[in-house]
Amino acid sequence: MKLVETCLGILGSTALRIDGEWTEDWGRPREHALLAALLIRPNEFVPVSHLVPWVWFDDEPMPQSPAAALSTYVTRIRRSLAQVDPNLDIRGGNKAYRIEAAKERIDYHHFRALVAEARALGRSGDAQQAADRCEQARALWRGTPLADVASERAHAWRRSVLHNEWLPANILQVETWLHIGNYDQAIALIDEFQNNYPQEIRLTALLLSALHKLGRGTEASALFVAARRKLLDDDDVDGEQYLRRHHDTLIATSTSASTSARTRAHSMPEAAPRQLPPRQTGFVGRTHQLSELDSDLDSAIAATDSESLSGVVIVDGMPGVGKTALVVHWGHRVAHLFPNGTLYATLDGYSDRDPMDPSIVVDDFLIALDHPPHADTSPRHRQMLLSKLLSGRRTLVVLDNARNSEHIRPLVSLLPDSFIVVTSRQQLTHLKTTTGARRVRVKPLGPHETRTLLIHHLGATALDDEHTHHAIELCQGVPLVIHLLAEHLAHHPPETRATIIDQLDRRQLITDVGETGDGTTTAAALFRQSFLALQPSERRLLRLLPLCPGPDFTTDTACACDGRARQDTARSLTILVGAHLLEPPDAAHRYRLHDLLAEFAADRLATDETEIERRHAEQRILTHYLHTALRAAQLLYPSVAAAPPLTTAVDVEPVRIDTREQAKDWFDHERICLAAAIAMATEHHHHAISWRLADPAATYFDRCGYHHDSRTARQHAVTAARADGHRLAEVSSLVGLGLGYLTEADHHQAHHCLTTALHLLEQESNALGQAVTLQHLARLEALQGHHDEALRIFRHCLDFAQQSNALEVQAWATCHIGQTLCALDQHDTALEHFHRAEWLARQVDDQPARASSLAGLGAVLRNRGDHAGAATYCNQALTIAQAVPDLGVTAEIHLELATIAIADRRTHDAINHAHRAVELCEQTNNIATEAPARNTLATALHTDGQPTQATTQWQHAANLYTRAGNTHLADRARDKARACLHGANKLPTARSTEITPARDRDPVITRHRRGST
Repeated sequence: MKLVETCLGILGSTALRIDGEWTEDWGRPREHALLAALLIRPNEFVPVSHLVPWVWFDDEPMPQSPAAALSTYVTRIRRSLAQVDPNLDIRGGNKAYRIEAAKERIDYHHFRALVAEARALGRSGDAQQAADRCEQARALWRGTPLADVASERAHAWRRSVLHNEWLPANILQVETWLHIGNYDQAIALIDEFQNNYPQEIRLTALLLSALHKLGRGTEASALFVAARRKLLDDDDVDGEQYLRRHHDTLIATSTSASTSARTRAHSMPEAAPRQLPPRQTGFVGRTHQLSELDSDLDSAIAATDSESLSGVVIVDGMPGVGKTALVVHWGHRVAHLFPNGTLYATLDGYSDRDPMDPSIVVDDFLIALDHPPHADTSPRHRQMLLSKLLSGRRTLVVLDNARNSEHIRPLVSLLPDSFIVVTSRQQLTHLKTTTGARRVRVKPLGPHETRTLLIHHLGATALDDEHTHHAIELCQGVPLVIHLLAEHLAHHPPETRATIIDQLDRRQLITDVGETGDGTTTAAALFRQSFLALQPSERRLLRLLPLCPGPDFTTDTACACDGRARQDTARSLTILVGAHLLEPPDAAHRYRLHDLLAEFAADRLATDETEIERRHAEQRILTHYLHTALRAAQLLYPSVAAAPPLTTAVDVEPVRIDTREQAKDWFDHERICLAAAIAMATEHHHHAISWRLADPAATYFDRCGYHHDSRTARQHAVTAARADGHRLAEVSSLVGLGLGYLTEADHHQAHHCLTTALHLLEQESNALGQAVTLQHLARLEALQGHHDEALRIFRHCLDFAQQSNALEVQAWATCHIGQTLCALDQHDTALEHFHRAEWLARQVDDQPARASSLAGLGAVLRNRGDHAGAATYCNQALTIAQAVPDLGVTAEIHLELATIAIADRRTHDAINHAHRAVELCEQTNNIATEAPARNTLATALHTDGQPTQATTQWQHAANLYTRAGNTHLADRARDKARACLHGANKLPTARSTEITPARDRDPVITRHRRGST
C-alpha cells in the first residue's frame, strides 16, 4: 500500500504541511484550537456551541459575540489553508462550520484507517502486512496530540485518544511482531510503553508471550510471580486471574490443545458445518459496518475465558439495503475464528411465505451437526440436544430476516454459547434489551460505492458519466435496486441503455424494474412486505407522509398530515422508525423518508386514498405551516403587518412559539420545507394559502439573505394572488419580487415588477403601497448611480408614507434619504435624517432600520474624521443587525467598519471586516452590496502591500458594478486594477476621506414589508 502523505496534522501540535515540511508556525493559539476541533470531525458541520469550549477556557472571559470571533478565526484559517492546498476550505452555515478535506489527508484519521486495516489483515491471517500497517500508522505521530491546545475539551480528547487508540495500536503492533517472530522489537516496544502505562496488564501478558517465544522461561516465570504479587497487593482480582490464565496457557499449550481435541471428538461431527451462502461478487463499501462487527467480535473474545465464544449482534436496516450480503461477507472473513463451524438459517420474517417456525430451524441445525432428529423425539428434547452439541464450542450462527424479537427469542435462548448474528428489518429493541445485544445499522451506500457496484454489474463502459450519475441518483444507494437496474439494462442492447435511463423515473424503477414474469422481484414488492406487516394506522400515516413538503419533517408536521392526536401520531412514527420505513429523527428532531420509500408510499397514496382525503391532508399541512409562520414572523418582525386572516374549517395545531429565538430556530429549520410548501400550495391550487404563506416566509428569506428562495416564493405568490382574485396581495407580491430582482442586480425585471405594482396601486389610490414601491424604485436609481433622481423619488415616497402615518416606511425612507445625501456629499443634512430615521425605527421596533440609521451616522462621523465615534455607532449597529439577524444590513455595517479601519490605518481590521462583508454577500447573492465590498477589500489589500490580491478584487468589483448597471463605478474599479497591475507604486495612497468615497457606496437594501401595501 502506498502511504498517503498527510497535510493536516493534530498528532502533535496542530500543524500544516507546506512544501513537504511540517510547520507549526502559523496562526494564533485560538485558530489552532478551532482548526483542531474541525479536523477531528472533517466533512461534517460542527455546531458553534461545540467549538466554543475548544477555543476558550471555562474560567476566561468570553468575547461579546463568540460566533463573530469564530467567523474571524475561520477567515484567517482559510488563508493559512490556501498555502497548503487551494482545494481545502471551511464552510459555514446554520450556526456551524465544517472543514472540507479528505480524511486520509489528516494524520489522525489516516492513522485510524491504517490501524483498522491492520486489524483486518491480522484477522485474515496476513500478519506481515498487518505489522507493516501498524508501523505506518505509528510513524504518523509527531508527539503528544494537540500539544498546542490547552482547553479542557482538548485535554479530554487527548486522554481518550492516548488510552483508547494510541495504546491499542501499539499493542496490536506487538501482537503482529510476535506472530511473525520479531520478538526483540516487540520486547523493546513493550518496555517503552510499560513506563507510561504501568497498570496495563495486557503489556505484561504480551511480554510473557515474547519471553516464552525466545525460550527465556525462567525470566518469564520471575516476571509472572512479581506481577501477580503486585496485582494481589493492589486487590486487582480480575487482573490477577487474567494474568494467571494467560501464564498457565503458555506453560501447558500443547497439553491443553491435545486435551481439547480429544474432548471435541466425542461430541462434534468430524467435519464442522459451513452453511454460509457464497459471498456475493462485487461486494463494495461497508467499511464502517465491517469494523463494527469486528469490534463486537473482539469484545466477545476479550470477555471469554473458555473454549466457547458467545454474544448477540443485531444487523438491521431498510428493505434491500444489503444486510444479508454484509453478514455473509463478514462471516466468510472471520470463519477461521470459528473452528466448530458456521450455521445459517433464513427465517422468512418478511417474505411471501409464512415466517419460519423456530422448531424447523432447530431440526435443520441438528441435521447439519450430523444428529438428525428422530420422528419420535419431542421438540423439547431436540432443543436440549442442540444446546448440548454447541455448548463450549466456537460456532457462528447467522439468523437471517427475523420478523421481530418474539420470532427470534426461542432460538437465541437455545444458543447461549454461540456467537449469534441476527438480521432484520426491525430494530429488535426487546431482544437488544433482554440479551445485551450489540446493534449494527446498515445504511444505503454512498454515491461512490453505488457507482462501483453499478459498474461491477454493467462494466465500466456500459454508460457514459451523465447517465451513470442519473442511475446513481435513481437508485439512492440501495443495493437491491442497483442490482435490479443493472439486470434490467443488461438485457437490452448497449446502444439503447442511455435512452432507457433517460426515460426511467423513480416510480417506474421500483414498480416495473424486476418484473420479469418469473416471480415478482421489484423493489415495490419488497417494500410491500414491510408495509403489509404494519397496522392500519401506520400504513395510512406512511402513505400520507410524502405529502409533507421538503426533504424532512417534524412530529408537528406529521400530526397535521395525519389528523390524529399527537400521542397517536408520535407512536406511529416510532413504529415506522423501528421498522426502518422512516429514518430516525436527527439532532433537530426531524424525520426523513428515504427517496425510494417515499416513492413507494406515494404510489400507495395514489392507490389506497381518495382524492378528497389527499386534499384534506394537504390543507391540514399547509394551514399548519401558515399559522406557525405567521406566529414566528410576528415575533421576529413585529413592525411588519400580517396578511389578512384565512377563514378555513381546517382545525390544526400550530407549533408553539413563545420567543424570538424559538421563532428564528423554526424558520431556520423549516426554510427548505417552507419554500416547498409554497410551491405545493400553488401547484395544487390552494391559492388562498399560497400567497398568505409566501408573505412571512419571504420576509424571513429576505432578512437572512435567501434571495433565490424569496424570489421563487414571490413568483408563486403573484400567481396565486391573481388566481385568488386578491389585488392587494398581487401588488404586494410584485413589490417583493421586484426587491428580489433588485438585490440580484436584475434591474430590468426589478423595474418591470415595481412599475407594474405602482400602476396597480395608483388605480387603487393606495398611498401606503405607493410609498413602499417608490422607495424601491428610488433604490434602483441609486444603484445605477443616479443619486439626484433617487433623492427626488425617495422624498416623494416619504410624502406618501407621512400621508399614511406609516412610521416604519417613514423610518426607511428617511434613512435612505440620508444615505443618498451622503452619496451627494451633503453630510450635515444627512446627519439630521439619520437621527430622525433612528428615532422613527425605535418607535416601531424596526431593528434593521435602526441598525442602518446608526451605520449612516457612523459614515457621517467617519467623513468628518471622527473615527472613534464612527466605530462606536457602527459597532452598536452591528450588534443590533446580528441579533435580528439581517444579513444584508450586517454586510453593509461590516463594509462601513472596513472603511473606518482604512481611514484609521488599521489595515488588518479593515481586511477582516471587508472579507466578512464579501462572505455575507456571496452567501446571500447580494450583488448590490458585494460590488462596493470588494472595492473596499481591494483598497485595504493594496494598503497592506498585497497588490496581486488587490487587483483581483478590483476586477471582481468592476464586473459586479457592470452587472448592476453602474458604469461610472465599474470604470473606476478597472482603472485601479490596471494601475495596480502595472506596479503598486503607480496607485497613489488614498487620503482617509478618499479611500471609499460616499458616492462609491451603495445604500442599504430596503427590506420589503408585506403590510406596507
